[in-house]
Amino acid sequence: MGWIDVNGQNLNIHADALPFYGIMIADYYMIRNRKLDVEHLFTAEEGTEYFYDNGWNRKALIAFVLPAIFSVMTVWIPTFASLEGFSWVIGTALGAVLYYLISKKAPEEQVVQ
Repeated sequence: MGWIDVNGQNLNIHADALPFYGIMIADYYMIRNRKLDVEHLFTAEEGTEYFYDNGWNRKALIAFVLPAIFSVMTVWIPTFASLEGFSWVIGTALGAVLYYLISKKAPEEQVVQ
């Protein structure tokens, strides 16, 4: 099941985590072609490759919202209960596809070095 019972509360753990997993996979394999700048990865300086918008990757956040809502709906709304077992796959795939489409449509400015 996609939820656990803690003190009588249903918590949908994978609803929040797995769309981010899909976004990370899409970014690493499809957007960056398996190339990371390790020096920039671990710095919070403005102008570096991974600084984004004040430290927030807005494209990733936008791509996260729809899959997370879907995953939560599979647990909390009875109409979608039959999809609960697949919500992790669907949430991950939706996160990856949405992030890829958003990133390819409006690419980030390249940092000139």
